[in-house]
Amino acid sequence: MKRMRLLKGGKGFAYSLKRIIKLGVYSSLSSVFALSLYANYRHKSKIDGFKEFKQIKEVTQTLTNTFAETVTEQLSQHLQVNPQKFETLSDKGKIRFLENLLNDPEGRVSQNFKVPKNLKNQVLFWFKVFNIYSNTDIILHNINEPWKIYTVVDTSGLSGKERFLKVREALKQFPQYQNQIRQQQGMKNSVAFALEKSGRYMKNMEKIFRENKLPVELVRLPIVESSFNPQAYSKVGAAGLWQFMRKTGKHFLESINTHIDERLSPFKATEAAAQLLKENFQILGSWPLAVSAYHHGPGLILKAKKVLGTNDLGVMISTFNHPQYQFASKNYYTEFLAAVYTEKYHDKLFEDLEKEKPLKYDDVILGYSMRVKAIMDICRISLEELKLYNPDLKTQAFQSSYYLPENHWLKLPQGKKKYMDQFHKEAEEARKFMEGLKS
Repeated sequence: MKRMRLLKGGKGFAYSLKRIIKLGVYSSLSSVFALSLYANYRHKSKIDGFKEFKQIKEVTQTLTNTFAETVTEQLSQHLQVNPQKFETLSDKGKIRFLENLLNDPEGRVSQNFKVPKNLKNQVLFWFKVFNIYSNTDIILHNINEPWKIYTVVDTSGLSGKERFLKVREALKQFPQYQNQIRQQQGMKNSVAFALEKSGRYMKNMEKIFRENKLPVELVRLPIVESSFNPQAYSKVGAAGLWQFMRKTGKHFLESINTHIDERLSPFKATEAAAQLLKENFQILGSWPLAVSAYHHGPGLILKAKKVLGTNDLGVMISTFNHPQYQFASKNYYTEFLAAVYTEKYHDKLFEDLEKEKPLKYDDVILGYSMRVKAIMDICRISLEELKLYNPDLKTQAFQSSYYLPENHWLKLPQGKKKYMDQFHKEAEEARKFMEGLKS
């Protein structure tokens, strides 16, 4: 039987496949067509000699490799995280974009904090709250299944009363869900503020967590807790970046009083948060549970773990019933994950955002009780600088009659520590001289 001729010129099947490759016909349709031709050829003809067989095999392999490379390239282009496109995408396009980011396409998040399958819808909801909906958007959604959004009410430019009335009208559209609807304010503006402020503290906070052998992703918790505002106070009395309650703060921090509140120090509070999270992990054995316990304490989480016989937070959220385990507790970890992925991919989501420069500081332990004014004079720094680096010093600490206690931990702008070291040296020499006179 004569060999089959596929293309004009009659140079055989191998030549035909080479022509297909050279012409760049790599779509799935043309590839299937080419492989069908090959199958047809094998069925209708006999291979005359090893040389032709080898030639066909080589060309077929070339086609297969080229097709695989093309498909990979097309998928990469489809899934590519393009920071220039997010704001211009349609609403559906933005959601697909966020869904892809939760797969961590660039491997920016450690294995400790990959998004579990049974929490993905919940994390995606908060991811949308942080990155799509502004602070003037009111999201009406299901309280038990937060990802079920009924509608979003735009209240921009409205007074408080007008906003209330517009939301009330929107609620009337869903009478059958009245007992299931919860209102969630968009947080994109707040998150953008938090990301900008985080630049001032995050590098040093990560250093503290590394020294404590803890995952650095954990320092994204203040995005959820305080929007990285070191002066933040909650209605129930929690304070600082990490929102420590007074009772918990006193367990991990040295000074919480009318003059000094170390909950307000970003770095001292970070040291305390590292210890608290480490304790939670030792008690509960997993980071999803340890992070959840940061919000509610380990007791209730430990109880849920024992009752259900599982470490799976997704199972706890869906099945554990307790009057103290409500919406905020059930959503805390998923909010945290959304914050982690938002910060890790902030360059893709907030195109024009610039983080503040990190604070560079030196630690100083006061060898003597001292007035704030004396410290400023010795270290040649302004009141504003001292407050910036030591927000744990409250207004009363700046009164002329108050002395910061001996062994107080101060942070000074980098390069200023040498002045305090020199003062300590001279003060010690003076002390020894005075003792010598007495003897």
